[in-house]
This record gives sequence, structure tokens and C-alpha cells, in this order.
Amino acid sequence: MLYPPFVLVDPGTLYALPNNLVLAASAGTGKTHALVGVVVNLLIRDRPPRGRGRPEPLDPSRVVATTFSRKAAAEIRSRVTRELEQLASTPATSTYVGSLREDNRSPTPSARTLSDDAIRVRA
Repeated sequence: MLYPPFVLVDPGTLYALPNNLVLAASAGTGKTHALVGVVVNLLIRDRPPRGRGRPEPLDPSRVVATTFSRKAAAEIRSRVTRELEQLASTPATSTYVGSLREDNRSPTPSARTLSDDAIRVRA
């Protein structure tokens, strides 16, 4: 993913963004793929708690993805749904399972990974 000043952003950094994200790039550069990865990570990975709550995945009703056409929005929704279904049934076959299994932001090694069972339950 390239951002001005055109720096390649690794998926771990992309998925760790805490708030808003804008993806802007030319056609065919993988924007939809990256956005699906971000949404899947938001819906499955634990987020820092708001207030006194405990860390937990983001509620899907809090995700907003804006695009220029209904067709593109339908494609994003379809891909997110397909990936969540794939993660719920056979996590190892998902494109995004590697980023879900590894979370280098956590200070303790045992808290850095999600098992396939945990991924299935959350998907």
C-alpha cells in the first residue's frame, strides 16, 4: 500500500490503525483487498477498551466504509462476508489468517496469537 510520500505500509501497521483510515490509490493496486483485511481484523481482533471495558472485537455496526459506487460497496461487503465465513469454517485457507494469528503489538508472546478455534468463534 502506498501513501504520500509513497511509502509501502506493511499489513501489521495497516491493521493496527486505531481510528479512521483513508485508502487512496490507482485502480488495480489492492485497495479493496487492503480494506477487507482492515475490516476483518477490526471484527476479529481485540481492540483497546473504551473507558473501563475489557478489550474485545469491534461491533460491526461501528464500521463505515465509503466508496464511489453501490457496486463497489456491494463488492466490499461481499468480500468481507466471504472472508468471515471462510474464517468461521476453515481459517487456514483465508488470505488474512496470518495477520490474525500474529499481533506484534502485544507485549507478551502468549497474547500475540489467536488460535484457529478462537478465530472460528470470533468470525
